[in-house]
Amino acid sequence: MTLSLADMGVVVTTQKGAHYSALLLLLVISIATFRALTKPKTSAPLFDPPGFFEFSATRRKKQALYGGQSLLERSEKAYPGTCFRIMTDFGEVTMLPLKYVNEVRNDERFDLGGWSLHSFPENVRGLDAFRSRREQIAEVSKRQLTKYLSTYTQPLNEETALALSEALTEDQDWHTISLKHVVLHLTTRISSRIFLGKELCRNEAWLKVSREYAVAAFMAVRQAVVWPPPLRGLISRFMPWSRRAVSLIEDARRCMAPVLERRQRERASGNYIPYHDAIEWLEASSIAGKDDPVLAQLALSALAIHTTADLLSQAVGDLAVHHEFVEPLRDEITECLAQNGWERKSLYNMKLLDSCIKESQRMKPLAMISMGRRVVTDVTLSDGTFLPKGSLTAFSCQRRWDPTLYANASQWDGTRFFNKRKEKGQEQTAQLVATSPDHMAFGYGRQACPGRFFAASVTKIVLAHLLLKYDVRLHEREPQTAALGFALSSDPSVKVDVRRRKEGVDFAST
Repeated sequence: MTLSLADMGVVVTTQKGAHYSALLLLLVISIATFRALTKPKTSAPLFDPPGFFEFSATRRKKQALYGGQSLLERSEKAYPGTCFRIMTDFGEVTMLPLKYVNEVRNDERFDLGGWSLHSFPENVRGLDAFRSRREQIAEVSKRQLTKYLSTYTQPLNEETALALSEALTEDQDWHTISLKHVVLHLTTRISSRIFLGKELCRNEAWLKVSREYAVAAFMAVRQAVVWPPPLRGLISRFMPWSRRAVSLIEDARRCMAPVLERRQRERASGNYIPYHDAIEWLEASSIAGKDDPVLAQLALSALAIHTTADLLSQAVGDLAVHHEFVEPLRDEITECLAQNGWERKSLYNMKLLDSCIKESQRMKPLAMISMGRRVVTDVTLSDGTFLPKGSLTAFSCQRRWDPTLYANASQWDGTRFFNKRKEKGQEQTAQLVATSPDHMAFGYGRQACPGRFFAASVTKIVLAHLLLKYDVRLHEREPQTAALGFALSSDPSVKVDVRRRKEGVDFAST
């Protein structure tokens, strides 16, 4: 949404005021033009360059925002197997062909943090959590969160049982729910059990903040990027979504303050007992004066919860469409729990479930592009392509529908990766958490998503409970993918019917 000065209540009422406004606008345009003319350019060709009298990127940015899939297809067809540049809704990006993926994946000159900072402009109010130190969030996700997954399987199971019963009820008659809304609530509460413990994971005020902050921040970015960078800080003071994000940060501080203060008193008294949650991990990895525990917690929650909820709601929707997989999945889950109970080994052995989730992710990842990076120094690729410092690069995820790689690639097949794991050498690479150039939904290389193991565990546990305890059917229509820019989202408005099953596993005894 584009806001004018009038929309923000700024009215120029005098000739002198109009003169100053014109000078300010001229100065902004002059600075932007000077930077554009003097900045080193990549040698990759630009797809759909601006016309001779086209002095802004507005047309091309709108084209990317509302037609990202078409833009990728047309640009890849124009420059097959080579580097090229496209204008996206958040700026110019150099798209790299897959032949460079191994050249780039562990190269520290291609920085994920730089991409993230570009995606959440520094001068826009309300984005503070997404400017948290990325190394701290990655360390907690990779070391503590993944390291203790076996320990947290049972608490996740316990919280899932409680949350699911409250959200879907014990009603054995069919009743209708909004799938994405309910799944987001479930994922927020269940993940928060590990991030913040029992107290805050059942605190409705905190759950509301966790659910809404990422959305408000994302929409604030969408509102801000239509303005020239020098004006975004000022404009964001008046943007509704930016103001909402600021308000949610204040709410988060109010929610967490009593918990943080109590733990501080416990340490001072010498009676502190480790909690083994993300509050503790973030504090242990913090740098004094640099890391804010509330902002770091918001960042961790936003990154983990919304991505997991999207994958989970997509998988539930796909299984509602392909209901022939429900009984085989119930049999597999029941057998695994009967053998090992709620242990991490049980989740590993749910191979058909793993395959169904990965297939949903293949058909609808979080984005059409992956491995977004910002070049931190001038780089020349092996074919001579020059990438100046500050360039944004990415790879297309279009290979997920490549018929030479996947049979019936445009069709959802829950057994696809289940069968692939039976092939020699594919047991590990065909798992949900595995990354490869053929499946980059979790990224690839050194900077691949460190929280994917946690996301996979939460998704499997919730699906196991849902499949064994409830029947699910489509309400009126099949889910449709929502696209904005290069982002892909599971259907935000689809509804499903659910009812409590009479039979099922006694989860308390497993």
